[in-house]
Amino acid sequence: MEVDDTDMVAWDTNDDLDMHRSEDNEGASLDNQRCPLCEGLIGHEYVRCDWECKTLYHLSCVGLKTPPTKTWCCKTCLADVPHWKGPISWIPVGSTFKKLEDCAQDYLHRSPQSGIHGHTIVGVFSIVLTGRHNGDDDNGEVFKFTGQNGRGFLPSIGQSFTGNNLALARSCAAPINPEGAEPRNWRQGNPIRVIRWIEYLHQYRYEGIYKITRYWREMGEQGYMVYKYEFERDDDAPPLPYNAGKDIDEEEWKAWE
Repeated sequence: MEVDDTDMVAWDTNDDLDMHRSEDNEGASLDNQRCPLCEGLIGHEYVRCDWECKTLYHLSCVGLKTPPTKTWCCKTCLADVPHWKGPISWIPVGSTFKKLEDCAQDYLHRSPQSGIHGHTIVGVFSIVLTGRHNGDDDNGEVFKFTGQNGRGFLPSIGQSFTGNNLALARSCAAPINPEGAEPRNWRQGNPIRVIRWIEYLHQYRYEGIYKITRYWREMGEQGYMVYKYEFERDDDAPPLPYNAGKDIDEEEWKAWE
């Protein structure tokens, strides 16, 4: 499925959302203000939604340990921000989902019918590894990801450098090049949320933030040129147990939990 750019606003970074920030209530008293999630009084450990609502939340209620240094949106307002890059504070690494539609409802992956959610101008926000087509040489913390055929695909030409393939390349911290590129510092690339199908759990699992370390063209197994993207994990949370696409050991998973 190709990226649909219709009616989509291109945010270069989450900080570009600052243009929507309001100064309303910035200096308002915290007296008698309550967190809408637990209904407890707001104390000193709180975060304010930077979008329209300006609601205050306890840090712990939204999955934060310290106040964020960058723009933060609550779950309600995030529904109006289609291009959110990076982690979502209330969805910890290791969260599981029975269906991709559940990921979409939590804004983790907003394209449940596609393995890639991205924008050709901004880059990719999240991908899904199914283990069937798009995730090869997968050892958990590093994997290779195959691009998409897209609209008007012709085997004689191979995958085109458009749509989600271009969006993936734009997420890499290297100059755009249809033949491929490798950045000097891959950690400067876009943070991409990765969701992986875990056979042992029979569920999708949020693996954390990954970044693209390089991309290139090569002859695919089906006899036409494809784009390949190498991802490496770049997340503060510990990596999850994973056994190269096979079922993980039950005791190993319980130990992690």
